Amino acid sequence: MHAERKAAREMLAMVRATLQDGKVHEEEAESLRVWLKYHPDMVVTGLGKEIAEKLVAVFEDRRITQRERKEILVLLQELVGQDPE
Repeated sequence: MHAERKAAREMLAMVRATLQDGKVHEEEAESLRVWLKYHPDMVVTGLGKEIAEKLVAVFEDRRITQRERKEILVLLQELVGQDPE
């Protein structure tokens, strides 16, 4: 249980850092995608799963569009309880 809580805190810290400027940069999204890949316990259900699935889909074509950035932004905002812009 301790490891899961630590992972959840790490994930929230990454998400909050990503949201600081109100934009999702490609490097931030890729870092989160890789982190989630190595923390499968964070993507079993709920928003963690939805975020992971979105990130995998976004990077299938190796580029991220403005629309995809916005979709990721909204999911991350939901995760930390922020109102979507």
